[in-house]
Amino acid sequence: MKHRTVSALAALPLLLLASACGGERTAEDDATAAGVMCEDSVREELDLGESAQFDDSPDVEVTSAESPRTYEIAGSVDVDGTATDYVCTISTSDQGDTWTMEGVEITG
Repeated sequence: MKHRTVSALAALPLLLLASACGGERTAEDDATAAGVMCEDSVREELDLGESAQFDDSPDVEVTSAESPRTYEIAGSVDVDGTATDYVCTISTSDQGDTWTMEGVEITG
């Protein structure tokens, strides 16, 4: 899969909340935003409509807390009663302002 950079616009409310707490955001602070950005990429990869339902708690692992921060997200999406599992790897070098999708793997 070709690397692509995505904007953090979809995760803006989460980013604003994290920055409102003061100080620099940590890798753990950006974990939720990483999950949201991954869902957007999976939605695009599978050409899913708005009816697709992602699980509420995907497994987000910080695989590198140094710049660029890297995350691996594993979850599932339900489309018309059929669950599809996915794993994606995403990174950010600027504390979550822009994200680079490293890869999306559909596992089931």
